[in-house]
Amino acid sequence: VPETVKAEVSEVVDEKSTELKDTAPIALPSTVEVDKHLEQVAAIAIMPLRLDQQIQGIKAIQKQLLDLHLQQVMMLDECTNLLQELNALKPRNDVEVKLVLDTFAEVKEKLSDVFGHFLPAQLDILKQ
Repeated sequence: VPETVKAEVSEVVDEKSTELKDTAPIALPSTVEVDKHLEQVAAIAIMPLRLDQQIQGIKAIQKQLLDLHLQQVMMLDECTNLLQELNALKPRNDVEVKLVLDTFAEVKEKLSDVFGHFLPAQLDILKQ
């Protein structure tokens, strides 16, 4: 190999060595950062499964709410039936009139506290 070629290769190597020395050292991610990233990737990989679990929980709660709502409607119906029973009685004497009026007042107060926004029409009947 001629001396001039060796000199040129040497200069190229020297230039590259100098360039590498001038640049900032390559920062490798810390173990903590790598671990955190891997945890994030793993979490993303099972995200559909996690979402399925959340959806199953939501559906279970929706079913419970529906069951509770049905129970509430049945109880509201019973309250309406009690109002109709009270309204159907035609008092024959002053004692019965007083009993009906006192009962209406008590029933009205109790139903207003608990079911006011569910039975407005029935509560209006009581107010009359």
